[in-house]
Amino acid sequence: MAKHYLQLTYSVIPDANRGDEAAKVRRALRKDNYRTVDNLETVLIGTAEFDKTKKEDQRKEAQKGVKDFITSILKEEEAESYVTVHCCLMVDGLGEPMIFSI
Repeated sequence: MAKHYLQLTYSVIPDANRGDEAAKVRRALRKDNYRTVDNLETVLIGTAEFDKTKKEDQRKEAQKGVKDFITSILKEEEAESYVTVHCCLMVDGLGEPMIFSI
């Protein structure tokens, strides 16, 4: 399997009066799996390896990995009902950015 570099940018948007939940989610996103970028507080970088060989399948696998990661944080922080995370994911070699929300 080849290693692919990735960059995830995100915005954590809380429902009205739920800023505390959003802050918890932001902190949790910066803890694991990915590295942060100095002076860019909503950018994470890392690497990924894919089981699939077709580019479109790899794009789906990359997006699912990020969605699963963020969903687990939302559940852990008990914020899944109050917070939306908007994402833009780029993975080298996999073409256009993937834009999605959780």
